[in-house]
Amino acid sequence: MGLLGPWPLPLVNNHCYGTYKDFGSHVGDWEHMSLMFQGGDSPSSMYVSAHDAGAFYTFNKKTRQFTYERMEIRKGIMQRPTFPDVVELTPRATHPVLFAAKGSHGLWTAPGKHKYVRLPRLYDVSGYGIPWLTWQRVEIINTALGAFPAWLLFYGKWGNPRSKCHPLSRVGLHICQLSDGPTGIPMKKQNYNCS
Repeated sequence: MGLLGPWPLPLVNNHCYGTYKDFGSHVGDWEHMSLMFQGGDSPSSMYVSAHDAGAFYTFNKKTRQFTYERMEIRKGIMQRPTFPDVVELTPRATHPVLFAAKGSHGLWTAPGKHKYVRLPRLYDVSGYGIPWLTWQRVEIINTALGAFPAWLLFYGKWGNPRSKCHPLSRVGLHICQLSDGPTGIPMKKQNYNCS
C-alpha cells in the first residue's frame, strides 16, 4: 500500500501474491449498433458502440461485408480499442454478428479479448455464447410523429453511481470497481442524422 493506493506486485514464480480486482463494472449501459439505410434493402453503413468509443463500418453490396472505416472516441484519453477490419455475417449473410462482452456489455465486432483502455489495462472478453436474434423483435419509433415512450425521454443517469474508486480518481482518472451508469438517450450524440 502506498500514498496513491495499492501498488501492483510483480509475479513471483508466475504467482501473484497481491490482490486482483476487476475495474469498470457497471449495471446500466447504452451499448448499441446503428444501421444507416439510404434507399434499398441493404444498409450503407453501421456504427458499433463499445464503452466510450465506437466504430463505423461501410457495407459493400458485392462482397456482402461490413468493412472498417474509422473509430470514434466519445470521451477519455485512455480509450484506444481496436476493431477488426471485417465484420462476420450470419450464415445467410443477412445480419452482422456482434458480441456482447461478459459483465460489461461492451459490443464488439469479433469474439476475443479486447483491450479498450490503455492504463489501467481494461479488457472485455466476448465469444460465441447464446445467440440473441435481435432482428426478430424490433420496435421502430417514428421520431417525426413526436410520440416518444416515457423511458426514451429520461434525462437522468441509468444504473448505479460509481463506487470503490482508486485514490487517483480524485485527480480525474475515474478508476473505479463500479463505474457510473450512463446518461439517458436524449443526452447522446446521434451516430447518423436522418434528414
